[in-house]
Amino acid sequence: MDIQTKFGICKNIKVKPYNEEHNTFTLGFISGNYETEYDILGFDAPTNDDPVWRYWVESGDADGASETNNAELNESDKLVIQNLYKQYSNKT
Repeated sequence: MDIQTKFGICKNIKVKPYNEEHNTFTLGFISGNYETEYDILGFDAPTNDDPVWRYWVESGDADGASETNNAELNESDKLVIQNLYKQYSNKT
């Protein structure tokens, strides 16, 4: 499964914890953007206090500077991520 973002393509999608206290997860590195050292596709899953799905890309460099932007995904990719998260949640 691949997901296209405006920053490039994220391949081999897998839900991994990023900050579980805030229900934040990553899906993998994005290839295709040569302006940054790395780009990671991630999401914030809804919580009781914040019931909104957020999809983001963290871009960073070797010096430790990073910036987070909206991933701007299409609806079918959002549904794929939501289903992967549900599968992940059922295993933990």
